[in-house]
Amino acid sequence: IVDTDVRNMTAVMKAALLNEEILEIHQSTDTPPGEFLAYWPCSEPTRCQVWGRKLNESAWLVALTNLGRKAHKISLDFSHLDWTKSDRAVPRDVWAHGFLEPAVGAFTSEVASHDTTLVILAKNDN
Repeated sequence: IVDTDVRNMTAVMKAALLNEEILEIHQSTDTPPGEFLAYWPCSEPTRCQVWGRKLNESAWLVALTNLGRKAHKISLDFSHLDWTKSDRAVPRDVWAHGFLEPAVGAFTSEVASHDTTLVILAKNDN
């Protein structure tokens, strides 16, 4: 169900609703649904949030969500995924369909006001 006139969707609406990678993960019943992982301490308390969904033993879908009025750097410490500080992950930007620089122990992203960074973090043992 889409609560908008599909003839007048904005580019952001289309990017979210027609992103096949997101749809595939969202519709999968192979893993439990996502969950709130943590608040990130930013200058707007409780406005910087980290959400995640375990996809398998070595990968998570992670959403860094900024509900605040200004941009914030939001981080996910890998301990929230039951990973260690020395674990290395290769983030895949689900919006842009591309890989980002590897992260060790944590993943950080600059998130604009009222925006979400959405990545798949795949643990890399190399």
